[in-house]
Amino acid sequence: MIPSQNILRRMEPQDRKGMGKAGLLDSECAEIAAVKSERDLQKLIANELLRRGIWFSRSAMNRKTTNTVGTPDFLFCCRGFFCAVEVKHGAGKVRPEQQEALDAILENDGRCMVVRSFEGLLAFLKGVEA
Repeated sequence: MIPSQNILRRMEPQDRKGMGKAGLLDSECAEIAAVKSERDLQKLIANELLRRGIWFSRSAMNRKTTNTVGTPDFLFCCRGFFCAVEVKHGAGKVRPEQQEALDAILENDGRCMVVRSFEGLLAFLKGVEA
């Protein structure tokens, strides 16, 4: 089980260090996150979801997908909500079929966001977990 950020903030840094990635504060994760590409950002997001114990499905970037065109990069459940994250780096634009998928998820009471930074993911998760 991963301790909450509240508990981690009250722990001594050397105690948290022994926990590996699970002992990192959100702010420490953000400092580590020097993103150079969309692929790097996707790796950071996958690691953060794993760190939080959130199961997810991720579309592969290195080959043609069998998913429906427009399927967001990450699909997962968090606190009883179906969540979707479309990852874009820099000025990357959401394609029309991606926007249609995001709109359909919202229309069905899901939670979704276009994430352009690691901090954006943390804010999204904070909103879902609230």
